[in-house]
Amino acid sequence: MLAGISVTVQDSTNVTKHDLCGAQFFVGKDDVGKNRALSATPRIQELNPFTKVQCITKSISTMTDSELASFHVICMNGGSLMEQCRVSKICHEKGIPFYASENSGYYGMIFADLNGHTYLSVKQGGHIDTSKPPTQMTCPSLNQFVNSNEWGKIHRGLRWGLSDQILSMLVLKQWTSSCSKDDISDQNKFRQFALQLFASRGFDSEKDKDVISKSLSIALSNLCCVSADLTPVCAVLGGFLAQDIVKVVSTHNEPIYNIFTFDGTTGEGRVTKALISK
Repeated sequence: MLAGISVTVQDSTNVTKHDLCGAQFFVGKDDVGKNRALSATPRIQELNPFTKVQCITKSISTMTDSELASFHVICMNGGSLMEQCRVSKICHEKGIPFYASENSGYYGMIFADLNGHTYLSVKQGGHIDTSKPPTQMTCPSLNQFVNSNEWGKIHRGLRWGLSDQILSMLVLKQWTSSCSKDDISDQNKFRQFALQLFASRGFDSEKDKDVISKSLSIALSNLCCVSADLTPVCAVLGGFLAQDIVKVVSTHNEPIYNIFTFDGTTGEGRVTKALISK
C-alpha cells in the first residue's frame, strides 16, 4: 500500500472480540459480527488513497483456479495447509509469486515460492548493476516441500542446516491441519506424530537426534499457543513480507530464497535456501 501497490484483501470470517485485543489494527468494536475483509478495507485504503483496495468475502476454498490465477502476487497468512498447498500449486504452475506466512507465539515463518522469478541487482543509489546478468530463481512449491521426503537430506546438505524454528513450525502446521480439536494440545499424541513425520521426511533418529530434539522442544512449547498473535512478531513478519513483495513487483534485488524465520525471543531473522530435487 505505502509503496503504491494496489491490493485485494480476502477473508470469509467475521470480526470477533478476540480481534480487538490482538494484532488486528484495521477493525473496531463496531465491526464485531461483520466480515473482516469488508470492515478492514476502508481503513487500509486510508494508508494510501492513490492505490486501489478491493476485498473478497467468500472463502478461498470456493475461489476457482482462474480467479486465483488473475493475481500478480498471492500471499496467504495462516489458513489450512490443504488450501495453502492448493493455492501454491496453482501459482507454481502459472508462474505467480506465492507467499505463505505463519506466526505462532514468539516465532514466525514465511515460505516463498518464487519459481521462475527474475531479478536485477541494484547498487546503492538505485543504479542497476549492469555487470551482473539477471538472476532467475528456481523454487519448490509449498505442496512439494511439505510432502518431500528430503528434509533430512536438505538439513545435512546446508552449512547451518534447517533451523529448529523451520522444522518446529512445519510440524506444528501439519499437526494442527490433521488432528482433531480435542487432540490439538495432547503432548503425547503430538510427540508420536512429530517423530513419525521426521522419520518419513528423511531424518535419522540417531544421526539427527539433536535437531529432532530441539525442534520437538520448541514445537511442544508452542503447542498451547499455535494460534496466538503477538503484535511485535506480527509487525516484524508483516514488514519483512511487504518489503519482499515490493522487491518481487519491482524485480529489484534478491527476495526471500526461499524460507524466512523470525525468533521473537532473540530478535534474529534468518533466510534459508531449502531446495528439493526435481
